[in-house]
Amino acid sequence: MKIGIDISQLVYTNTGVANYLENLVENLIPADLENDYVLFFSSLRRSVPESITTLAKNNNNVNIKKFKFPPFF
Repeated sequence: MKIGIDISQLVYTNTGVANYLENLVENLIPADLENDYVLFFSSLRRSVPESITTLAKNNNNVNIKKFKFPPFF
């Protein structure tokens, strides 16, 4: 199954939502090798956090899609 997760909130570091989402993604993906994950991210100027790009490089079942437009668009 292909599962999509919006990780746009990760740019707001040290907030409850960002911490929860980062921990969810970092613990869920290595534990689940059956499903494919698409982590999508929309931001005009910011980039995907380094911890998430490292996670994607280390797991074959993860793709990151970045869209260059503001999240409120």
